Amino acid sequence: MTVKASEPRAPNGIEPWEQALLFSLEPHLSSDFTGHDLFHSLRVKQLALVIAKSENLDGEVLIATAYLHDVGRGAEQRGGGDHVQIGIRAAGDLLPRIGFPSAKIPQVLDCIAHHEEYPWAASSNAPALTKEVLGFQDADRLDALGAVGMARCFAYAGACRIPIWNPLPPEGTWSHGKLSRSAFAHLLEKIVRLRDTMNTRTGKYLAQRRHRFVVKFVEEFRQECSAAFPEACVVASTLTGPP
Repeated sequence: MTVKASEPRAPNGIEPWEQALLFSLEPHLSSDFTGHDLFHSLRVKQLALVIAKSENLDGEVLIATAYLHDVGRGAEQRGGGDHVQIGIRAAGDLLPRIGFPSAKIPQVLDCIAHHEEYPWAASSNAPALTKEVLGFQDADRLDALGAVGMARCFAYAGACRIPIWNPLPPEGTWSHGKLSRSAFAHLLEKIVRLRDTMNTRTGKYLAQRRHRFVVKFVEEFRQECSAAFPEACVVASTLTGPP
């Protein structure tokens, strides 16, 4: 994946390197329909800055990571490889060319490398994570919670041709690269668990209200699907075989 460095022409108040980064990545992120688009990056950026201010983290590292962490999603969906590795390569290529502080590039690469890791899938020999990695994980996870998170979950399912609901039980815990049986299964396998994975005090605080929204949504969704459950189980077993 090649990203061309663009001339800075963004709104006032941001550094030239961020202007260049924003407009270099906009064509790639704006063509995403999985919920990992440019507006996801902008929301994560703002959440990351809130966390950075409260937790005394490097805001520049988190801003750059917010723009770059999902830039490979489109290529990944087309079978072009792991979006995490694509993002690392794009960052390593682009950041030196736009005037981003060179000493901070390794931190950005580290944040991208670990942004998709979760405690239930952590390796026993995983390296200790920096404060910036932990803060960015929180910002990214917060955008998967709440009303926006629900919208993104179902957008992702549609883009991946996954049904909204399947009455068969979820297949376990979500892990990087896995597609859940349905959008609702993804909520149960991953989204409802995110609150308890927050690393920072600020992230834990911000996750509470968003988590409550998710729980209420899950309860309402189950209630509305309950009448169709017995018949749907028969149909699903016929189509997919026994669970």
